[in-house]
Amino acid sequence: MIDIYGGIIYDSIYNHYINADFTCGIVLLLCPATESPMNITQFIQRVLKDKPDTPLPTPTKKSTFKVLQITDIHIDPYYKENAIVNCGQSLCCREQINSTSEYNGPLSGYWGTLAGCDLPFRTVEQMASFMAKNVQVDFVLWTGDNSQHDINKTSDENINNTLSLSTLFHTALDNVPFYPALGNHETFPLEVWNFKANPDVYSDPTEKTYQEDQEKFESTFSSDWKVWIGPDGSSLFEKNGYYSTFNQKFGVRIISMNTNACHSENFYLLLDPTDPGGMLA
Repeated sequence: MIDIYGGIIYDSIYNHYINADFTCGIVLLLCPATESPMNITQFIQRVLKDKPDTPLPTPTKKSTFKVLQITDIHIDPYYKENAIVNCGQSLCCREQINSTSEYNGPLSGYWGTLAGCDLPFRTVEQMASFMAKNVQVDFVLWTGDNSQHDINKTSDENINNTLSLSTLFHTALDNVPFYPALGNHETFPLEVWNFKANPDVYSDPTEKTYQEDQEKFESTFSSDWKVWIGPDGSSLFEKNGYYSTFNQKFGVRIISMNTNACHSENFYLLLDPTDPGGMLA
């Protein structure tokens, strides 16, 4: 854990707090303090300054639309049928070092297992096939957490997992609009997102790599999801992993927030704990 998150914590504290003003005013108490409490009233006013001054329409209840939410799929590319279910590790139903001949408990199934395991990709393929034939919806809210519960997975694994699902949905459900959102398992390292990403400010090679990986993720999916979220949504997503887009058919604006801005274990929030990336304002 320290080798993964230690550099993030150090660099975030250093870049935000360790400067002449902070050291002199807060640490040494030799200068006037430059840090002041946040004025929540001013922050709310800044967030709401562009709110349209129009009355909310009265619902007519004459027309409706059907929405499907897909969330927390957590596919595991290493899932194995007939593998040990109670393996004593953070994620099971995989090829284990210890032999199944010494294990008397249940084994993993073909489609998945109700245990400390994630899903094989074929199960999601079956779901998409069923949806294409039997489920009529107007659009889909796809709210993330696509990768396996594995803290040691790589950034490329995260990208490939989400890209494989995206390709599946593009192909099997090509006539249905999808509106994706990020979860905390799309990021690498897990549960962190730097809303002030700039590889040039980090001296640690590992930390610099994290920022380059995030830029690769943003670039990959701003392009891949452009057909769903439009050019403006795509451009906004590439900046910080959130966007808004308008569904013309139903007159609905979709706002997809990057909720890693709210995650208590996103240590990059030490850089900007108020409104990371200007997502609200």
